[in-house]
Order: sequence, then C-alpha cells, then structure tokens
Amino acid sequence: MPPGFPGGIAPISIASLASNPSISHGFRPCGDTRGMTLKISKKVLSLEGILIDTILASTEPIRPHTSPHSQACLGLWHSVLGLNLSPSVETDVQKLRSYCRVLTADNFDRARPSFRAQLMDDAGLFDSLAAFWSEMYNHDQSILDPSVASSSRIFPIPKELEQGATQAKGKDFWDLALLVSRNRRLFSTQRGFLGLGPEILESGDVVCIIPLLSVPLVLRPVDDHFLLVGECYVDGIMDSEEANAAKMRTIELH
Repeated sequence: MPPGFPGGIAPISIASLASNPSISHGFRPCGDTRGMTLKISKKVLSLEGILIDTILASTEPIRPHTSPHSQACLGLWHSVLGLNLSPSVETDVQKLRSYCRVLTADNFDRARPSFRAQLMDDAGLFDSLAAFWSEMYNHDQSILDPSVASSSRIFPIPKELEQGATQAKGKDFWDLALLVSRNRRLFSTQRGFLGLGPEILESGDVVCIIPLLSVPLVLRPVDDHFLLVGECYVDGIMDSEEANAAKMRTIELH
C-alpha cells in the first residue's frame, strides 16, 4: 500500500507493493495543496490528484545480484543512457547527479531506518558513483569497438570528478543502488523526467501526485479510469516542483 494512504484504505492494485522496501517517506511532491478528498463506491475509489506525465520508455528490471562489471550491468547503463532526459539536464555532471538521486531514490539524504547503516553523505555517495562510473567506462572501453559511435555509450568521467573518484569505492554506490532499485525499472517520461518505478510499469503508464501521499504513483489508464501500478521516485518533482492546485482533477482507481 502506498505510504500515507489514509484510513488504511488502498485501491485495488495490479501488483503487490510489498516486494521491496518502500521509497523514502520524506518527500512532499504535492506540497501544500489541499488535503485528500476520497469517495468510495463499490470497487471504485475516486480522489483528486495531478497527472504529471506519461512514461515513454524504461529499462529492464534491475536484478539484485547484478555485478558492476557484468554484461547485464553494462546493458542496463546503455539503456539508461538511451532514455530521454529533460533539456535542463545538459552536462555529464548533471546527468550523473540525476542518476545518483534516482538509483538511490535520494535515500542518502532521507533514508528509512533500515537503510541508514548503508548511508554516506551526499558528497561521499556522489564520489562513489564517480568511482563506479570510471571503472565501468574503462571496462566498457576494453570490450567494445571504440570506432563505433553511439549515444548510449558510457561517457568518460568528467574532469572535475576525477579527484573524488580516486578517493572512493565504486562498490559503495552500487551496493546502495541495488538495495533501493532491485526489481524496479528506471524510466523516462515524455517531458524528460527520469524515474524509478515498479517492475510491471509499461510505456503509456502515467505518473501522478496525490495530496498527503509522500511519493508519486504510477497509474495505468484503462478506458475512463486507472489501475494502480505502484509507487515511484521521479527526479524533479519530489519537492513540490509540479504541485499546482489548478491542475487537480478527479481520478478514479479500480
């Protein structure tokens, strides 16, 4: 059940949300918009929310035991680099920071108690990602033909991150990323939001924010209503950036 759902009521779900630890509860995607309005009729739950964007593409699910130097890991990152990102994410450093936030669901900053033993501070975690990225780039270069150009190839670590990368262990980032992201998919939306969501999400699903819920939801449009797919983390909307009371609409969940 999505965290924060009032009164213990949950809509009929097309999958269990209990297979992974819930994404961190410290977010406020709907900001200070008014409280939740619920109407329940038979098997229909009507509530107000904001439909943010439609999912355009996603990676394969991230499996728990994916080695950082395996073909599966490289394939995952080639898929990630092929996802559509917002034009505001321009530089390689910005891309890496976005990947870091999404793969850990920003849990290095607002972790649930079960994650705290894994934590580093913001700078330490990003240095660890830089070390991980440098190792992966070198491995990628060693096995692929450098004459083949591709937008989804692993890019070299930016110069300004090299020093931090030499002082960190890439395994620390990847261990936390697998803890948070296992059996979930990275996805991008039509507007270029990058997110982390349930294994069963599909292209055409919709990201939605609901008052009082601390995480966005992935919904599946079916005729004139929606099915609940699960919770998600979406970079760029977790701190009320897309909250707008004027965009509220009634959403029916079956």
